[in-house]
Amino acid sequence: MESYKKHIADNSKVAMIHISYDEDEAEATKWAKKESFPWLTVLEPQHKASGLDQFAGEFIPEYILISQEGKVLAKGKDECLEKISAMNKSIASN
Repeated sequence: MESYKKHIADNSKVAMIHISYDEDEAEATKWAKKESFPWLTVLEPQHKASGLDQFAGEFIPEYILISQEGKVLAKGKDECLEKISAMNKSIASN
């Protein structure tokens, strides 16, 4: 949550999406609410319909930074946060 608040929360150019692999939709929703996630949670049945299944990986959690055009910009938590940080600096300097 700290990384989210630092790098993403106030950045209008970046949005975080949680893709849940839980098979029990009610439990997944309950958990996301309990954790107070401020970002969108996409549940198992919605992966294909949303097109996000093409980005889903093998690891939990997995971080992938995707452009609005659907291009993968970075993978892995550190790489994604570094890229977002650079984007924030670029926005601030303009």
